[in-house]
Amino acid sequence: LADLPLNSNLFNDAFGVPMLFHKKVGNVFTFKYYADSNNKKIYLLGQDASYEPHCFGLSGTGTLQNSTTSNPIVLPTKGYYEITVNPIDLVYTVTPYTPTSASINLSTTPITICGNGMENGGWDPNSTALALSADPSNPYRLTREIKLDGSGVAMTITGNNWNPFWRLDNNGVTPYLGGGNATYSGVSAGTYIFTLDTELERTTLIKK
Repeated sequence: LADLPLNSNLFNDAFGVPMLFHKKVGNVFTFKYYADSNNKKIYLLGQDASYEPHCFGLSGTGTLQNSTTSNPIVLPTKGYYEITVNPIDLVYTVTPYTPTSASINLSTTPITICGNGMENGGWDPNSTALALSADPSNPYRLTREIKLDGSGVAMTITGNNWNPFWRLDNNGVTPYLGGGNATYSGVSAGTYIFTLDTELERTTLIKK
């Protein structure tokens, strides 16, 4: 799932763009997604490197189509959505929902980033050098600015003494109390905005 304008460069950011689906049953892919503004525009892609050859969006009549000239699917209001798509039958659904998972109270459970490839990195779970802050409008989204040094990036997002934790896996996936500590090579040095969405169990690292 991509929320950038059509034909944007999908290699500009470190990870999490586009977002990997959450579930696949038969030909039906299910995504959970947070629209951070009203009228959010998204596309559903069949690959992670570009908008070609498979770009699912809307035709001029509002039906789902696989075309690089598609119009975006528009999510009308800010908030969480469950989105399903069947790329074979070309049907989709968009359903807003309210999360039922517990958000993290950072005043009692501070959360930080441990890892390699970043300024002030390392593997001390009690360090506050890379402490995260909650999005003022969404307590499920924990974020901060970080500086990468151009080496391989690996990270675990954690509370004190590794409780709780989310290990960064491939494709920006960060399972609660899980994950595989993937290493992302070839990421350019520079300043990035990191965001963990604990409801979605997804992270992004966006070039600033």
